[in-house]
Amino acid sequence: MKKIIDNFEIKNIIASKFDNNINPDFKIYESVLDSINKKNLIIKNVISGDKFFIRDLNLYILGPAKQYTNLNNSSVIFKLVLKT
Repeated sequence: MKKIIDNFEIKNIIASKFDNNINPDFKIYESVLDSINKKNLIIKNVISGDKFFIRDLNLYILGPAKQYTNLNNSSVIFKLVLKT
C-alpha cells in the first residue's frame, strides 16, 4: 500500500474501522500512515452499505459487515461496477 500511495496520484483513501483491540504490525502500518500524511490525504472509514459514484464507476462497499477481532477479516470488501 505504501508503494502505491508513494508512486501514484491518490485522491481518496478508504479503509474499514477496525476494533481497538487489534494491533496491526506497527512498523508497516506506520509507514502507510506516514505516506498518507505526506500527501495530506484523509482516510474515509467505510462500512457495509456505503456507496461511491465516480464518473462511470460505482463502488459498493460490501464489508466488513461488523467489527472483527482479526485484522484481515476487517479488510474492505467491495464491488466495482463500470457503467456502460
